[in-house]
Amino acid sequence: MDDLKLQRGSATTVVLVLAVLMDGPRHGYDIAREVERRSGDTLSFKYATLYSVLHGLEADGFIRSVWEQAQEERRARRVYNLTPEGAVALEKACKQWVEFSQAVNSVIDAAGLLPTPKSDPLPT
Repeated sequence: MDDLKLQRGSATTVVLVLAVLMDGPRHGYDIAREVERRSGDTLSFKYATLYSVLHGLEADGFIRSVWEQAQEERRARRVYNLTPEGAVALEKACKQWVEFSQAVNSVIDAAGLLPTPKSDPLPT
C-alpha cells in the first residue's frame, strides 16, 4: 500500500486507525472506541472491517501486533503498534486527505450547498 487512495472508504478507515495508533499501542476494540470518542460518536466501525484493515496494515508493515495478557483478564489480546513506516504513511495520507476533502468541499460549495461555519458571538 504505497499510496492510500482516499476515494475508497477503506482508505479512510486506514487513516483513522493509524491516527489513533500515533498515541500509542491499542487493541482493536479500543481503536474502535477511540475513533468513536474522537468523532463525537459520528464514526464507527464494523468489527469485520476494522480487523480486515488491521491485518492489511500489518501485512504492509505499517503496524505490528503482539499478544498481551492483562492480569485481570483471562484472554490475551492482540495489541497493535504503529511502525516508523506507518507514521510516514500516515503523514502522507493526511496530506492526501486534505487535498481530497478540499476538492470535495469545492464541488459542494460551487453548488451552494456547503454550510457556513457558525461563529461564536463575541463576548460582551
